[in-house]
Amino acid sequence: MRKTLALILGATTALILAGCSSGTASEPSATPTATSAAPNTTEVPTDSSATPSAGSTAITITIDDTTITATLNESAAAQDLVAALPMTIPSVRNIDIEYFGATAAPLTETGPFYEDVQPGDVVYYAPKDEVALIFELTSSPGQLTKIGDITSDLSIFDGLPDDADILYELG
Repeated sequence: MRKTLALILGATTALILAGCSSGTASEPSATPTATSAAPNTTEVPTDSSATPSAGSTAITITIDDTTITATLNESAAAQDLVAALPMTIPSVRNIDIEYFGATAAPLTETGPFYEDVQPGDVVYYAPKDEVALIFELTSSPGQLTKIGDITSDLSIFDGLPDDADILYELG
C-alpha cells in the first residue's frame, strides 16, 4: 500500500514539475490510446457518499450503452451547459485519464480558473470550448473551470471506447 501511494505521489510530482518547467500551458492531446475491449453495461455503480449539493443539477452522461451520473454546479459555464441540454459532444479518450470534446458554442467563462484537478471532476476548458470528464489523476493545463462532479464510481470508465459521441442530458 505504501509503495503504491509513493508511486502515485511520485508520478503526481513529476507531472506538476513537468508542467511548471515547460514555460507554457499544455493542452490536452487529441491522440487516443488503445484500450482493452470490455463489454459495455447499463448498470452504473454510484459513489454512495456523493450526494447532490443545494443548487446542483443532476445529469446523465451516456457513452455507448453506459450511463454515468454527475451533478453540475452553479457556475456560469455549468448553467450554460444545462440550458443547452440535451447535447451530444463528439469526444476523445485522452491517455486513459479523461474524455474531452468541444461544445457547439462557447460557455460563459467568468473565472477564477481551477487548477486542482481531481478524478471525478467535470471541467470546462475555455480556450478550446471543451468539456472534459476527468477519471484518473492528472495535472491541469490551466484555464479550467470546474463545472461539476461525476457521481458514478469511476471504474465505470474502464473499457470504454477511445472515441465516443457522449450524450449529456438532464438526469
